[in-house]
Amino acid sequence: MKELSSPILISSAIVPYLKKDAPREARLRAAKGLIPLPSSDLIPLLYHLLSDEHHQVREEAEGSLEGLPQNILGNFLASSELHPRILDHFARQSWLDPQLLEVIALNRATSDTTIIFLTEKGNPQTLEIISHNQERMIRSPQIAETLLNNTHLDGVNQERVLSFYQNHILAQPTADLPQEKQEVAALPQEKQEIAGLPQEMATELPEKLEEKAELPQEAVKIELPAEAKEGTADLSDQQRQSLYQKIQKMKVSEKIKLALRGNKEARGLLVRDTNKIVATSVAKSPKLTDGEVLKICQSRNVCEEVLRIISNNKEWTRNYQIKLELANNPKTPLPMAIKFIGFLRDSDLRMLTRSKNIPQALATAAKRVLSQKKK
Repeated sequence: MKELSSPILISSAIVPYLKKDAPREARLRAAKGLIPLPSSDLIPLLYHLLSDEHHQVREEAEGSLEGLPQNILGNFLASSELHPRILDHFARQSWLDPQLLEVIALNRATSDTTIIFLTEKGNPQTLEIISHNQERMIRSPQIAETLLNNTHLDGVNQERVLSFYQNHILAQPTADLPQEKQEVAALPQEKQEIAGLPQEMATELPEKLEEKAELPQEAVKIELPAEAKEGTADLSDQQRQSLYQKIQKMKVSEKIKLALRGNKEARGLLVRDTNKIVATSVAKSPKLTDGEVLKICQSRNVCEEVLRIISNNKEWTRNYQIKLELANNPKTPLPMAIKFIGFLRDSDLRMLTRSKNIPQALATAAKRVLSQKKK
């Protein structure tokens, strides 16, 4: 086996078709599947040709892969010697037979990132297979979290995953984030965007913005709108509309600055910004008050990452009402919400068990806590 400018090992039989100086006609014949090769060589060859510089070669390779008999493709995808990137590619193809998704889910070589994707998009059979892999769930708790959030997972398996999550994952130390970074980095750039890094890493805001080069100098020195300055009396509707219009015209860097230095009116608008970096800047503002935090927790228009930051703040979550609102907000990350229900009063737990606005897994967990209190 040789390696060709890629972390994916390829056999010497297909190297001639992948060299930069390989004739286009030869690459085209290979893309059409006209080269006598075993499937263990042909399929990796077609995979590599999907990145060929010539569009016709790419299109023929894609058509050849899609036209492969399912049994041949299934035997290939079952191999534990495959590179995770190849398995990830096939997992994301809309034309792939659902039964082959189950083969990928069973393959130990499949990355946890790919399993998370299958957990979010998979069919009930695939979800059941994933739900039985406790080793993966311990290594990557996000798998269990996405399982619990998927309405296609049947009640029996959901109850089992929830019990395992509460008893074996919440009690464990936080998963090794650098390993997850490394795993996602093994994918092509476009796959990294699909798989997604945890928002804790993707939107981490520097503690001292003025010392970071990312912020242009003009952003560091921006003049706050009069309506956004601290000490301003409650704004009239006209002033609030004026502030909103000014914020809409701001650059992201300016919004970040305003989120950290502006008043509560500015923070109230920016926390709902579609850019997560801007929204999370509000949650990291040293000026944010408990009253504002409570309003944020009650809102259904804030992003999940803002609620995650609040949930991890020990000072804020000492407030019982904040814990209750976090548990009652469907956008609160499920593991955080489950953690808070253990601190709730019986009356509030009963309210959660009847709520139609929270994930079913959370309502089930609330019922379990209530039943344990009665024993």
